[in-house]
Amino acid sequence: MSALRGAGAVVALLVLLVLPTAALARLAATDIAVGFLLGAVLFGPVRLRHPPRVAVLTGACAAGVVTLASLVGGHPWVLAALVALATFAAGLSAHWGLHSAAVLVPVAAVVLHAPAPPGHALGLGVAVFAGTGYGLVLLGRLPLPPPAPDEVSPLRGAVVFGLVLALLTGPATLVTSAAGVPHGYWVALTVLMVVQPSLEASRERAVARILGSTLGAVAAAVTASVITNNEVLVGLGLVFSVASVGAARNYALKSALLTMSIVLLVGGHDSGESTALLRLGLTVIGGVAVLAACFLLPWVAGLFDRDDA
Repeated sequence: MSALRGAGAVVALLVLLVLPTAALARLAATDIAVGFLLGAVLFGPVRLRHPPRVAVLTGACAAGVVTLASLVGGHPWVLAALVALATFAAGLSAHWGLHSAAVLVPVAAVVLHAPAPPGHALGLGVAVFAGTGYGLVLLGRLPLPPPAPDEVSPLRGAVVFGLVLALLTGPATLVTSAAGVPHGYWVALTVLMVVQPSLEASRERAVARILGSTLGAVAAAVTASVITNNEVLVGLGLVFSVASVGAARNYALKSALLTMSIVLLVGGHDSGESTALLRLGLTVIGGVAVLAACFLLPWVAGLFDRDDA
């Protein structure tokens, strides 16, 4: 009986996500609808690990950063600096055990940074914040197991963590944006979702992310080649996004579901085989960059330790 209630709650959640998203897509614009949806599926689940006020605060920050990212999206250097600053702040938040929530701010920015006029950019930010509140209300009624709390890092470790994030995501955003790489944000997105305050955890998540994203990208390519209706693809993306929340304890599975979700939600009709494979390649690049940083950092730290001695 409890399983049936849980399944019913998931179906109701999907319906309640689809209705406002579809309405916004028809009445406003597709990217406004996607901003609302990402606000709900990214920041709504924050309440599973942190108090609701943390979700509201990070959603508000994301709204501001997304608005700025849209305004400067056509200027690669400025966009890269904004992303680097947001990722450094996310890394620094590990000192207060808030990394899992704060890192979603630059995640939203790199996904929704397409250049837009001021009015539209502001509307996109408002949509993200509105989606945050909507997701908080919906997920508060869904019986989901709480994930493990974030570990609190020493201040020095949090600063290093933030610098590593900034030094990986800033240049990645600059290169992919300046070169006009389609869906180039996937490199920075991979770094943001993989890098953790612990080197060992980052290595494990990098491998799991590459494995999960590979499976998710292939599955999304097959799905988009069989199903050509954009509304059906968006609906499937919603299903996978909700499923990824429930798979919080298995990071490879979560990565696969999240990859399928974002490919289908953000790409929609443009989520064919070539697009999914491009995203897979960009994910591998981001994962390899994280693994390289994990192996180089101890060596760099050892040099400084020897100098101090």
